[in-house]
Parts: sequence; structure tokens; C-alpha cells
Amino acid sequence: MRVEMGEGEAAAATPRRFESMKPRTKKSRTEIFVWNSKYQVGIAQVDRQHKKLVTLINSLGNKLAVDTDPVASMEVFDDLASYASYHFRTEEHLMEECHVDAEFAATHKASHASFVSEVARARESAQDDPVQVLTKMLGFLSRWLIFHILGTDMRMANEIIALERGLTPEQARSRAIEKMSDTHEVLLRALNEMYENLGSRNQDFLRANKQLKLELEFHRKAEMELRKLSLAVEHSPASTFITDASGVFEYVNPKFVEVTGYTMEDLAGKTPRILKAGDVPDEAYAEFWRSIAGKNEWFGEFHNRRKNGELYWDKMSVTPIVDAAGIVSHFLAIQEDITARKAAEEELRRSHAELLASHEELQRRADDLALLNEASDLLLTCTTQAEACRAVAHMAERLVLGTAGALALAGPDGKFATVATWGKDSDMLPAFGGDACWGLRRGQLHEVTNPATGMPCGHFRKPVKTAHLCCPLIAQGEVLGLLHVRDGTDVPDPRWQRLAQIATALGNAFKLALSNIRLRSA
Repeated sequence: MRVEMGEGEAAAATPRRFESMKPRTKKSRTEIFVWNSKYQVGIAQVDRQHKKLVTLINSLGNKLAVDTDPVASMEVFDDLASYASYHFRTEEHLMEECHVDAEFAATHKASHASFVSEVARARESAQDDPVQVLTKMLGFLSRWLIFHILGTDMRMANEIIALERGLTPEQARSRAIEKMSDTHEVLLRALNEMYENLGSRNQDFLRANKQLKLELEFHRKAEMELRKLSLAVEHSPASTFITDASGVFEYVNPKFVEVTGYTMEDLAGKTPRILKAGDVPDEAYAEFWRSIAGKNEWFGEFHNRRKNGELYWDKMSVTPIVDAAGIVSHFLAIQEDITARKAAEEELRRSHAELLASHEELQRRADDLALLNEASDLLLTCTTQAEACRAVAHMAERLVLGTAGALALAGPDGKFATVATWGKDSDMLPAFGGDACWGLRRGQLHEVTNPATGMPCGHFRKPVKTAHLCCPLIAQGEVLGLLHVRDGTDVPDPRWQRLAQIATALGNAFKLALSNIRLRSA
């Protein structure tokens, strides 16, 4: 998948006059849209075009502020409209090439078409009063571009990047939507920055002695935008509060009241310490205050307590607000309740651990099966009983069949002789009677997981203190021998089950090999 358009279709759609246009390196005092890293969506080609659109919007603002020639302003507006159309074609090609979610892509394209129609209507209206129309359009363009970059384009980029990293379309769509939950913080700062720049632009208009009508219109628009911003904060899905420089609450939005249970009346004279759960180290809070007191933005997570005592997780950003003298006057905090997400992440980690364990178990079983098949093939090619015994010991070592083990064969006198061993000393007697082994007595697998409480066999040189099992080798009613496996103490159930299964399978392969050897010798 590519996120940069190549020299084919994209190159054919690129107007050459825009490829040669360079952003201005000198910042104008009347910039209302200051480009910085928070507007970067992560796709180089799209970021370059966004930056160019910002440059054109600021250029239009400059023309309206200091240039009385409406023709010059219209030329910049036309360049902006044309470059926006070129930018839209780039994005639509990119979404098609990367197979972005079809429903989202359709909505994205519809927003492009809506923008183009709005600009076309404004262009037609500007024939009668270009300055008034373009001044009105400047606010629309600024707001639209902020929401375009931080909204639809950020969503598009998140999905494309997720697809690039190998996620499925559904996973990429979910990841993009999840990441958009954090954009309200960036959006709020962007709007706040725009309004600060609009304030600076007001001064430029005053210094330029613009017509009173334009000045009043600009102020009216700024007030409308501030009211919109206030309404946006009031109805924001994110908890928002403002404190003074000492951290005392001055404002909380309805979402904060909903999440914490505290009203502004409850918080009168209080600081955010009222939310402390008590399990966050004091050093963390000290570092937090040092950071914001130093005029730095802070991002992090806190474990907090609601008014009803319920604990919850908060993802929070805190922005210091400085006055004209550069002194911190207030702090703006935006919080998101991430309790459910934390629980989901923990469940995901647990599921991943279980899946990894299951995978490792399947791999171990596959390895065991491969070695057992190899053991069976090896035993079937043995021509003597001695070869078969050595083969059993060799494969038991490779299968890691316990910490030690031994193979004993039945003699004509009814005694059993130890003919092969593996691992550490198995302590098996060189020779013993059949009554010394519970497995031989009972004619079935005998397991002793705890020698202190179980029934250990008696064919050892000294008392057994570890778990062990004895697998009698019986074919057609004839007792051929005994396969003994020893392990440590407190053996986990899965490991013990594996030892019993492998011992049984290896014993069966040995019995078959011994029967074949006897048939060939008969």
C-alpha cells in the first residue's frame, strides 16, 4: 500500500502552477491560522497540501487587511479555490488507492463537493461586494480547514496508516475511530489558537484604519465564533474545567458534572485534589504541577474518585493560559473517562496471554508428535533387542521424558533386568521381581504424583522422593518389560499428563518393534 501518489494518475492530476508555489517563510503579523505539528496527519503529501492551504488562507487575510484593491484579493481567493480542488482530487485518489472504508470515503467526498459548492456561490456573490463577501468567507475557510484537517483528514490518515501496518480493513476502521476520541483536545486548542490570532488580526485592522463597517463586521463575527466555542465546550462530550493559577475551580462543563458527580457549588474554593483516589504517588502529582507551572502542556492519566466514591481512570490534558505579561493566569483541563478502555485493554492482554499459551502448547504437541513418529520409525528398523533398547533410551532423552528413566525387560525366570537408562540416575535396581512394581502387578499404568501419600514401587536402590510412573509393556497377554519415568516434585498437571501420554506411546512403539524382531528371528 502507498500513501504517496506516484507519477501516473496523480501526476496527471497535478496543476503545474501549484507544484512551483512555495510557502512564505516570513510570518505575517496578520496570520489567523498558524501551522504547527498538531495539524500533521502523518501522510507527507497530504500534510504539504494542508500547509499550502493554510498559507493561502493567511495570504487572503493579509490582502483584506492591508490591500484596498479587491482584484488582488479575488486572485488569492481564486488560487485558494483552485488549489483546494486539486487537494481534494489527491485525497480521493489516495482513499481509492488504499481501499479506505467505502462509507467514510463517500462522506468525505460529499464534504469536498459541499465545500466546492459553497466557494462557487461565494465567488458569484463577490461580483457585487468582493471585500464584504471575502471577509465573510475568510472565517468560513479557517473554520472549515481546521475541522477538515483535524476531523475527516485525520480520520482518513489514521485508517490508511493502520492499513499500511497490516491491519484488516475492519481493524483499521476501528483503530481510526478509536484514535479520533482524542482529537477534541487538539480541536479545542486549534480553535483557541485561531481566536487568539483573530484577536491579533483585529489589531491589524485597527492599525490599518479599515473602514468602520468592516471592523464592526469582523468583531461581530469574532463574537459569534466565541459564542460557538463556548457552546462547543458547554456541550462537549469531554469533561472540561478551568482553574485559576492556584488550581481553584472557576468553571466546569456539564460533562464534568456527569462524570464526577461534583457540581460547581460542590467545588467552590476547591482544587482538583478533591478527585484524588489516594493510590497515585505524591511524586506524580508534584511532577504534574512542576510541568504546568512551567507553562508546559501536560498529558497523562490519573486514577480518580467520583463523588459517590467510585474509582475511574481519566486521560487528561492540561494547558496553561498566560496573560499579556506572560504570567500563567489559568489552567484549562480536558478529561476523558477511559475506565472502560482500561478494562478492555486488560482483557485484551489476558486473552493474548491465553492465546500465546495455547499456541505454545500446540507447538509443543506438534514437536512431541514429530519425535514420537521418528521414534516409531527408528524402532521399526531395529534388528535386535539391544538396538531397540538403545533406541528407546535415545528417543527418551530427545523427548525429555522426565528427569530420569529406565527400561527393564522380563527374563525367562520371571525376573526383570534394567537394560537402558536416561537422564539423571534413575535409581532402578539392576534386577527385580515383578511384585516390586505396582504397574506390573496391576497390568496398567501406575502413577505416583506424591510419594509421601501415594504407593511408590519397590524396584529402587533407595526410597523414592519424587513423582514417578511405571508403564508395563504387555503384548497379547505376555509381559515384555517395564518403562519407568521419574520427574521432580510438585509437577504441574499439564506436564504430568504429557509424561504419561508420551511414556505410553513410546512403550507401544517399543512393544511393536520387539514383536517384529521376534518374528524375524523365528
